[in-house]
Amino acid sequence: PPLYFALRRLPWLFDRIKVVYALRWKLSYPLQRRVPLSRMLRKAKIHLTWGELLLLMPFYAGLFAGILYTFVFPSVVVSGRVARFGLIAALVLAQRNSLVTLLLGMPSDRAIYYHKLAGRLAGVTGVLHTIAYFVDPTFKSKYSDAALGGAFTGSVNTSGSMILALMTGIIISSIPQVRRRLFEAFYYMHV
Repeated sequence: PPLYFALRRLPWLFDRIKVVYALRWKLSYPLQRRVPLSRMLRKAKIHLTWGELLLLMPFYAGLFAGILYTFVFPSVVVSGRVARFGLIAALVLAQRNSLVTLLLGMPSDRAIYYHKLAGRLAGVTGVLHTIAYFVDPTFKSKYSDAALGGAFTGSVNTSGSMILALMTGIIISSIPQVRRRLFEAFYYMHV
C-alpha cells in the first residue's frame, strides 16, 4: 500500500510502470502457452508450457555434461563447473520474485518445482564431480597415495567434501516424510 499511494501521487511514474508491465506480459505470453500434446501430458500429471520447456533445457544439458565430463572425458575442473550450475539454479529459483520467473511468466509456486529439480541436479552432479576426482588421470597422478583420504587434503578438497556432506543433509531433510517430522532440521539446513 505505501508504494501504491506514492505512485498515485506521481502519475507519470505510475504510467511508465504500467507500460513496462504490459510489455513484459506481451513478451512472455508466448512462453505461457502449453506445449503440443499437453492434453496427453496432463493425463500423466505433467503441465508444461514453452517457458518451462525452455527452463528445462539447461537442466538436461547440465546432466549430460556432468556424465560426459565424469566418464567420457574425465575432468575435475569442468565437472565442478557443471556442479556449480545446479547450485546457482537452485538459489535463483528459490527466490519469490526471481528475474527468471518474471521473464518466463511463471508464478513463484511453480518455480519451487524447478528449485527442487535444480537441487536434485546439484546433488547428482556433485556426486559425479566426486567420482571425476577419483577417475581424472591428472588428479590420480597428483594424489595417487591419498586415495579416499585425499578428499580432506588441501582447502579445495576439504571445502568440496564439506559442501557435498551439507548437500546430502539438505537432500535427506527434503524428503517429504523427513521434512514433515523434522521441519526445523529441514529449515536450518536450507538456511
